Amino acid sequence: MVMLALSKGDDMLWVFDMDNTLYGPTQEIERIVTARMKAVLCARAVIPEDAYEKRRGELKRIHATDDTILAFAMEYGLPYEDLIRETYLFQPLSCYEMGLRPGAKTIQDLPGKKSVLTNSPILYAQAILTCFGITSWFETIYANQPATPIKKPLPAAYRHIVSQEPVVMIEDSEANLLVPKQLGWTTIWFPVRQQEPPFPPHVDHVIDDLSLLRGLLR
Repeated sequence: MVMLALSKGDDMLWVFDMDNTLYGPTQEIERIVTARMKAVLCARAVIPEDAYEKRRGELKRIHATDDTILAFAMEYGLPYEDLIRETYLFQPLSCYEMGLRPGAKTIQDLPGKKSVLTNSPILYAQAILTCFGITSWFETIYANQPATPIKKPLPAAYRHIVSQEPVVMIEDSEANLLVPKQLGWTTIWFPVRQQEPPFPPHVDHVIDDLSLLRGLLR
């Protein structure tokens, strides 16, 4: 177990992934948004649905982005934010069967600052945090948008985090903890399903409830 060095008066930055870390499950949202994205982009770009996958791959290479919506927006002159609203936010988020993950409510009581670092679009991230009423828990939301793309586990995704204090990264994906470990951050794996040791060397600790974070402090 890696204990977090935080004494009285010190500061710390907790960086939380969002999807499947703060809330979940996300499979239903992913399935519906993926299907909706295909329908919307095909209609906007006037291409048959059976040509979508090939065209999507072409545009992502042409525009050097892993963001499908951004690739279509750039190619066809479409409004990016409108496309996000028509895909991720086309129906109320309350329609989905999802909830905060175990112990999430204790995040607001952790000492130090809290941020979100997510691959999700910024409009969607803001809407999710608002839906759960937890926006005020976090000082900063780092989310994907055209000017500042975020695609973990690529190293560039973590360069948005600049802190003089110790940084702790909490993720449901252990692959997304490799770069944080290389940066000297403390890495906490909060998997969706129970995991058995041995754990990867870039994972400092594994938890099954976010309330356990407080117990790692010394």
